[in-house]
Formats: sequence, C-alpha cells, structure tokens
Amino acid sequence: DDRTYTIEDPSNMLVLIKNGFSVPSDYVPSDLRDVNIPYQSEVGQLRDEAATALENMYKDGLKQGYSIAIKSSYRSYDTQLAVYNEYFAMYDAAYAASLVSIPGSSEHQCGLSVDLTSQSVMDGTYGTFGETSDYNWVEEIHDKGWILEDYIEHHGFTYNLHLN
Repeated sequence: DDRTYTIEDPSNMLVLIKNGFSVPSDYVPSDLRDVNIPYQSEVGQLRDEAATALENMYKDGLKQGYSIAIKSSYRSYDTQLAVYNEYFAMYDAAYAASLVSIPGSSEHQCGLSVDLTSQSVMDGTYGTFGETSDYNWVEEIHDKGWILEDYIEHHGFTYNLHLN
C-alpha cells in the first residue's frame, strides 16, 4: 500500500510519525529548545517538555554514575533529506531503508525523539553505546516517561527514545 497521510497537527504530543504518516516539510516545533546535557556533534534540541524530561533523566543518571549524551535529536526536513540521501548513496536500498526514515516521516522532526550515546563512547573508552553500563541503565528508563525503541541491531550505537 503506497498511501501516505500528512499529520494535521504535528504539535500534538501524542502524534504518531512513521513511514506513510508524515509532517509537512516546513514544520518546526514552536517550543524547540537546546537540551542542557552533553552532545556528540551538535547541540541537541527537543521540544520543551521532552528537553526537560531528558535533562532530569541525565541528572538522575549522573547521581548513579551514568553519563548519557545526545547523538542526535531534532532534525529538520532538510537534514532528514541529507541523511536519507547519504544512506542511500552508501548502502543498498533495502539496508538503507531499514536505517533511515523517509524525510518528513522521522519522529525527530517533531522534537520528541532522541538518539543517545554516552560520554565514554565520545571519549573513546568504548566503541559503541551498547558496550557501556550507561546503555544498560537506559534500558530501564521506561519509568522516566520515555518509550524505548532498540535500534542496536541495525545501528550498533544508539537508542531512539520518544517522550511518552
């Protein structure tokens, strides 16, 4: 089935974004802000409620000896398109499609999704997030208001979290 649907209210916190259900290419959350936790390559941005929840989770982790960091967070449509094209240039179509969403259908554009890594990966102590104790701690975060999607099988390095 090749039908696609455009989400009428992408600002709704309960919206479901996935292939076939997309947001307009010009959608940018009105309450997008920087997240005050470490990040791998660029300042992480999320919607205010998600940013606050992640900052609280980070602080809780620090108290327990864990140090998560943002690998990727909000992605504009243009950024999604660049990533999409990059993956399809590097990999065969079937593999690339398993790794990256069609532009406009990434939950990252709604500002409620984040890919995590850890400080120990960024420092080079570990090669992947899955090797760290931080990874194991993150597996328990469903009680912190997040829905966990494990992309370790595909990516080897990240968790995709969605504010619940």
